[in-house]
Amino acid sequence: MMPESRQQVIVGIIYNQTLDSVLISKRPYSKPQGGMWEFPGGKPLPDESEFKTLSREIEEETGLKVVNAHKIQVINHDYVDLKTTLNIWIVDRWTGEYASREGQIIKWCNVDDLINYHFPEANKNLLKILKLPILYLITPDLKHYNENYFYTINRYLENGLKLIQFRCPSLPIHERMAVAGRLKKLCNQFNCLMIYNGSQNEAEAVGADGVHLSSKNLMNYHPQKTAENFYLAASCHNTYELSQAKKCNLDFCVIGPVHNTTSHEHTIPLGWENISNLTKGVPFPVYALGGIKHSDTIKALNSGCYGISMISGIWDSDIGIEIIKKYGGRPSHMPNFS
Repeated sequence: MMPESRQQVIVGIIYNQTLDSVLISKRPYSKPQGGMWEFPGGKPLPDESEFKTLSREIEEETGLKVVNAHKIQVINHDYVDLKTTLNIWIVDRWTGEYASREGQIIKWCNVDDLINYHFPEANKNLLKILKLPILYLITPDLKHYNENYFYTINRYLENGLKLIQFRCPSLPIHERMAVAGRLKKLCNQFNCLMIYNGSQNEAEAVGADGVHLSSKNLMNYHPQKTAENFYLAASCHNTYELSQAKKCNLDFCVIGPVHNTTSHEHTIPLGWENISNLTKGVPFPVYALGGIKHSDTIKALNSGCYGISMISGIWDSDIGIEIIKKYGGRPSHMPNFS
């Protein structure tokens, strides 16, 4: 059989100096999907490396010169008449002043405002990824949720937490959903994404920003229609579960345990070498989970992970606030201009 033919497109995400906005441009109406917004980039020339394509296209379109960049994601999308692959790069360093080199409208856009712009379908997952931070906090499973719990969450939110998973299998469903509903209202005040661990129907009922499936539920999951900005996540432990995750088009997943944990004391930890092998070829962000400490962050990123996921490492930690300040709101792909 002939290999599947896909149009390769190199896409560049360029942040401004304050790291709150990215450069976007409006496609001329004379081109396919004219009038839609896009990120700088284009198709590679024969025998041209992705980085060379990225540099050439960005300079041709915006006048900016790419100094350094790294690849963060691969997104496959099938249109009716075209199969395309977006190779997503973050421009870590650039020089020059941006300008419209091809007559297109070009501007800086706050990441939170991207949802208000009309992008091609293939970009939809990318817009969601740009909002994910390094840290994915999972709340502890408690039998009682008193005011101290919400006080703690509020402190985390005040210090920049942007992604939280509510997990509470111990409570009866009506109590669990009541707590989740209150937590969601609190998260809304701080523009924090709240992911509900359970069924998709329950997640949608409490107004969560997404659902996190257990590995068991993932293996039995049949893709359902969701709202455009609804996140689908899951827990994975091996290649078999990751294969199912790919079929379900997850937005992100957690893989673990990396280290020994008290909650899974009979589970053999994967270790960083296995994590590195598992993340290869995974087309969505992966968070490392299981006995993770904030000092593991660099190891996680170097092992192909997007970030880290923590429970007791923050909740029972004296440095929980410091961890959240450092990683709770900052995407792992953001450049460091300092």
